[in-house]
Amino acid sequence: MNTLDQQTAPEQAARERMKASHHLDGDAVRLANLYNGWASAFDLDQARIEYCGPTIVAELAGAVQTAYLAGQRNAI
Repeated sequence: MNTLDQQTAPEQAARERMKASHHLDGDAVRLANLYNGWASAFDLDQARIEYCGPTIVAELAGAVQTAYLAGQRNAI
């Protein structure tokens, strides 16, 4: 295995685990089994693939809230 493969193998494994979770169609038992085995590496996997969806949504919600609060609103 060359150096590039060694560097990307953990990232590829992380992506495969994430894909597997998306293909369980919300089946709670299967999801619980997957996450029980994945829990110890979950945060590291998210960092490896630079998963930032929740951060983007939180930043967008904050920007919308700031814009809303800065605007004039009619008294009820």
